[in-house]
Amino acid sequence: MTEYELIRAIAGRFARSPGQRNGLFESDAELVEIGGLLWALTLDEFSAEEDLLPADDPEQLGWNLAVATLSDLLAVGARPQFFMQVLSLPQRVGRDFAEGIADGVRSALDEAGCALCGGDIGVAETWRF
Repeated sequence: MTEYELIRAIAGRFARSPGQRNGLFESDAELVEIGGLLWALTLDEFSAEEDLLPADDPEQLGWNLAVATLSDLLAVGARPQFFMQVLSLPQRVGRDFAEGIADGVRSALDEAGCALCGGDIGVAETWRF
């Protein structure tokens, strides 16, 4: 089953919100009317196995992860305001690796004028974001 077939199969089982403004596959960010305002929301996942992003420079990795997510918002003309993340790291990586990823994410968010609002931290076999 391809990613598109999987999305169609799962999405077809749920009602769409009347506030949603874009259709399935129109963009990677959802446009939703909330309280008379149009919000752009996006959620992404990246992993070492699927995305093959090099992890030898954790700061560059953090930058790439944040920019890849922010670009979904920028593509629909939104101005990113808030960012939430889920970061899982192997126990074997040191504090320098975690801080490097954080520094890269922070640099990308600073550049976009966007604030980190929280998220979740976990432990996994390989990094996931």
